Amino acid sequence: MTERSFNPYRELFADMTPTEFERYCMETLKVYAEKDNLSDFTILHNQKLSAEDGTYQIDILCRFTVAGMTFKILVECKKYKHPVERKVVAELYTKMQSLGAQKGLVITTCGFQSGAVQFAEKHGIALAQMMNSYIQYIQNSLYEPPPDRMRLEYELRQRLPKYVVMLWDYELDFPVEKIYPTKAMIEEARQSVLKSFSDPNIDK
Repeated sequence: MTERSFNPYRELFADMTPTEFERYCMETLKVYAEKDNLSDFTILHNQKLSAEDGTYQIDILCRFTVAGMTFKILVECKKYKHPVERKVVAELYTKMQSLGAQKGLVITTCGFQSGAVQFAEKHGIALAQMMNSYIQYIQNSLYEPPPDRMRLEYELRQRLPKYVVMLWDYELDFPVEKIYPTKAMIEEARQSVLKSFSDPNIDK
């Protein structure tokens, strides 16, 4: 399939250990729940669920409550070195239909093919990509910020997670919205950096 546009993030791969991947998936889901204000949110790993047409293996099953009703989110976690294909998203949608899940989410260490993005948009499935945080700092360095700003960004990076998680925008076919680390985490790290800059007892 011909891609709609050149997208360097599509082939971008986050080289992380299985343990790191699992931890960041869990952290992403917690943030995802907070972002949508989901209450009574629970996370179950590696579940097998039965439906009328068979038994399905689910990487992560999440449940939350709204107005006394329980809803399900099915999550596929793909530690890939290549873009996620349409069939992965389509298989998740089949599981959602069979198991009566209201939401679906694919988390990956690489990007998504255009066909996968188009299918996800049509069926309301969220797409999230993990990437090394240094990618953003490389982008920022292209603008040659002042030395003090570069040092601030370096110190900020040391206080934040090694990886970031971005939600893909269907229309742009591009990762746009950062959901992890959260704005609160970034602000806490920023305040810590600013304090270290102004504290004479801390080595510069």
